[in-house]
Amino acid sequence: MEDRLLKIQTIAVPVISIMVMSVFLYYAKPILVPIVLGITFAFILNPAVKLLKRLKVPHVVAVVVVVFVALAIFLSVGGLIGSQASELVIKLPQYWTAFQAELAKQLDKFPSLMQYLPGDSSTEPGTDILENIKWNDIASLSKFLFAGIGSAFSMLGKTVLVLLMTLFVLIEQVGFKRRLAHLFGTEHSGASAEIVNQISDNVSGFLAVKFTTTFALAVVVTIGLVIMGVPYAYVWGPVAGLLNLVPYVGAVIGAIPPMIVASIEYKSMWWFLYVGIFFFVLQFLEGNIITPKLVGNRINLNLTSVLIATLYWGWLWGGVGVILALPITATFKVISEHVEALRPIGHLLDGSFKA
Repeated sequence: MEDRLLKIQTIAVPVISIMVMSVFLYYAKPILVPIVLGITFAFILNPAVKLLKRLKVPHVVAVVVVVFVALAIFLSVGGLIGSQASELVIKLPQYWTAFQAELAKQLDKFPSLMQYLPGDSSTEPGTDILENIKWNDIASLSKFLFAGIGSAFSMLGKTVLVLLMTLFVLIEQVGFKRRLAHLFGTEHSGASAEIVNQISDNVSGFLAVKFTTTFALAVVVTIGLVIMGVPYAYVWGPVAGLLNLVPYVGAVIGAIPPMIVASIEYKSMWWFLYVGIFFFVLQFLEGNIITPKLVGNRINLNLTSVLIATLYWGWLWGGVGVILALPITATFKVISEHVEALRPIGHLLDGSFKA
């Protein structure tokens, strides 16, 4: 009977560990976020560094070239997006007003539908459901939905720290791994080395795949919207790619703005459907065929833990936390599986059932 009872330490140690870690992560956010971003960029750029090294380019030179080429590309693309985004911000209220009018016009064609929608039947069909939705509400909602992008660009003030962190991690990656392996003493170096290697292999592979698919998705969406003549395609493409990193809802959120803009531009709700189908096909191929095949079992997290981790890291670090939730949680899962007190958490996060 005694063997069937849980010891208080079994429950208390993981709970207290999470509480202490949460307090530390929350208050250390100004320092930790740039460091984590730098390490993440290092993982993403590492394959390019390895490619140059295979071409007999010295290690330090390869790192410097890759980092500054990536920075130049980021600034160039950011400038293009920024110029269109500033114009878009001015026109957003006009787009929303036009969309309200167009939606009300379409609802007028289906009066029987109005009995299933909330509102006063004595008013003009289609208008009552929209009259309480003001632009200020949409603007506030957009600030919340795109908090990840806002948070990411607010990190520009700490670009130097992120840049230096990326450079140093790439330059010292071999020695850095060795030092981490001896962080908890020589007697634990074997277990520490296994943790470091597993994190490096799994997380770096996952980040490389997600970065590649995100970049490819942004390019394909941009080209597709340009061909369809949707305004501000150079904004919607990168936004859709970036929001695709947000589990579950990111893909949907990234598709809605260009769907609305297209329906207004062509004065037809059919274009709302056309752009929606375009996004659905791309997201289906990327989310159900391409990414699962490339990622495999690198990050073995169950669906519930992914949702909870997204909410948790979003609460801690805002939009940056939402985007980095999966790799951070996968890293924590690897560590938990090798630490006795945290092993229950590792099992809780695991995507495969273990009897």
